[in-house]
Amino acid sequence: MVIFAIDHPTYRAAYIFNQWPIEAFVYVPDTCRSFWEQDKQGRIPALLQMCTEGVILRDKGGIATLLKQEARHLFEAGPPPLSSEEIRHLRYTLTDAINDLHGASHPVEALVIAQQIANLAIELFLGHHRQWTGYGKWALRALRAFDPPMADRCESAILSLAHSGERLPLLEFAQEVLDLEGGPLFEGYRLEA
Repeated sequence: MVIFAIDHPTYRAAYIFNQWPIEAFVYVPDTCRSFWEQDKQGRIPALLQMCTEGVILRDKGGIATLLKQEARHLFEAGPPPLSSEEIRHLRYTLTDAINDLHGASHPVEALVIAQQIANLAIELFLGHHRQWTGYGKWALRALRAFDPPMADRCESAILSLAHSGERLPLLEFAQEVLDLEGGPLFEGYRLEA
């Protein structure tokens, strides 16, 4: 990350340097804070975590230290609670994915649906506990950081489906998460356009 104290274009760029992939995130403090707010609302702390865990290489004027302290405070406070509508939507989409898995007739279909179930269940579980989540590998890492036994169950369930086609462990995992927020939801769900 590069933080400019003065007005400067904000951008993200990717480079290859000595065969290493480099991503540059260039911000000014206000745009950095704006992206933190987006992270907070989406419950995925990508930039917030980078600022919290990053090592300051140069800090002219103390701006980096100040931003790092602000980021750490926001990160440690956690995301906002799920709204009742977000909970209903997650319950519905997870229930729908479970129904899709029951109806999957091809092993590859089942694997694709399993990924969706795992992602939704992790999002609902972490949201229920007011924990940060993430996309892809970061979702499982967030689950592992918060609840290692639950992460082990999720991994084991996915591997059971991948190796032997056994769906029950994943379905039980998803059901346990749904039960935290009232169980499956299908009939009666409505989303206004």
